[in-house]
Amino acid sequence: MRHSLLGVFLCGVMGTATAGIVSGIVTDDTGAPLSGVPVSDGIDIVLTGDDGRYSITTEKENGYVFVSVPSGYEPVKYHGNRPQFWHQLTSPTKHPENADFKLKSINDSAFVLLALADIQLARRYGDVRHFNKFLIPDINETIASYKGKGIDVIALTLGDESFDKYWYKNGYALPESCADMEKIDCPIYNVIGNHDHDPYIAGDHAAARTWRRLMGPNYYSFNRGGVHFVILDDVYYMNDGAYVGRVGRRNNEPYITPEQMDWLRKDLSLIKDRATPVVVAMHIPLFIRTLPGGKPQMRLKNGKEFVGMLARFENVRILSGHTHRNQSAEIDGGRIKETTYGAVCGATWSWNDQCKGSNRSLCTNGAPAGYGVWEINSGKMWGYYKSHGHAPDYQFRCYDLNEILIPNKKYAEEYCNKNDRNEILVNVWGYAPGWTVEMTENGNPLDVEQVLCQDPLYISINGIREAESGPKSYKFPVKSAHMFKAVASRSDSNVTVRVTDEFGNVYIQDMERPKSFHPDMQ
Repeated sequence: MRHSLLGVFLCGVMGTATAGIVSGIVTDDTGAPLSGVPVSDGIDIVLTGDDGRYSITTEKENGYVFVSVPSGYEPVKYHGNRPQFWHQLTSPTKHPENADFKLKSINDSAFVLLALADIQLARRYGDVRHFNKFLIPDINETIASYKGKGIDVIALTLGDESFDKYWYKNGYALPESCADMEKIDCPIYNVIGNHDHDPYIAGDHAAARTWRRLMGPNYYSFNRGGVHFVILDDVYYMNDGAYVGRVGRRNNEPYITPEQMDWLRKDLSLIKDRATPVVVAMHIPLFIRTLPGGKPQMRLKNGKEFVGMLARFENVRILSGHTHRNQSAEIDGGRIKETTYGAVCGATWSWNDQCKGSNRSLCTNGAPAGYGVWEINSGKMWGYYKSHGHAPDYQFRCYDLNEILIPNKKYAEEYCNKNDRNEILVNVWGYAPGWTVEMTENGNPLDVEQVLCQDPLYISINGIREAESGPKSYKFPVKSAHMFKAVASRSDSNVTVRVTDEFGNVYIQDMERPKSFHPDMQ
């Protein structure tokens, strides 16, 4: 049969002595068969035949099969607000199983994607209460604004929906996190993070078993509106010393397993048009970029192999989280771009018990806690960072350095001494290659320099006490390359800041000086 031949082509050798057969049919919501739909067990991929049927030989290592949903369709069934594109396998390995999939036809030429990084709920410091009181309404308001225009919205978490260290201690793990996430009013596709592994289990594959049972595949793909989405697990979670009743070291590294790389190669081989936009979502960033104008370095241990797989595609966008700070990088003349998002929880939820709203919830580089918003139309994408509690056009914060004095020589660095040089500092948290930052004083252009420094507001609100945890703390203030400085001629002149993003959107703030420095400043 034709679908079996296609299975041989993509799987190679069809079976082993320990393998079983999983078969089924993929149909639309009218019952009509869908041909050419990829079905995978996370190891091999087969395509449905003209009759919509498939058959895959599998050792059931991952415990599921899933479909790579084609553009123009979405799953009919949901687990809460999680699309059910996978089917759990429950029979012994050699026993045959049936797994049918039903997809409904949709018009997905235009839609919006939300990118939610590091929600990291753990039932501590009032995090769940704060998430429900402030963050859920903000996210749902964004969703409603697009739905009101007739535009569908989907979301991608970018890992760390939970916090492994507190799964058993606080009785808040993936099931509880999912229950709160289901209050978000749109379908959610999930990415596994380092904190989403079982802390009582050592070994990467075994520690992700709980995720696979509840959340589905830890790597998979789907298509929407002509865009091919690939969700990867780039956290290799060793968790040395763990056993039932004992939380391990929770040590991990940025690495994509060989089995996953083999699957990815097969998945990408099905995309014949090199102009197809490819969006890759994973938890740990591919790149490290610390210096203004510096060339990004690979953070992912097998990043060169990974990038090589993407070499033939003209437009690749990588979305990541993990670092609790915003960062952007690109290579190959912008053919591959990465946007790393500051966290939904900011640097940490531990500071939100003193928040009256979300303004004081900051990431370690001074960006407000928030999430990414991408508008996608006929495969073309443009996006922005949505700060919690602020309008979409809130894209930077301006400082009058004459007014900043943080009396802590050990941690405040350049802000611990009085500055009377009339310097303006601007934190443009969404800054990426292709953006421009301009400043004028009473209409006269100023020389603008990109600098590497810490954000004074984060230091003032959070950073001094967190800094005392030591530089290895993930809440330690970081120096950011999306900071811009200019020198005005006077201490009381007004300065206008104009930021243009890579998509041509212009954001303007008129800064009246002197501008006071305080915890609730905008």
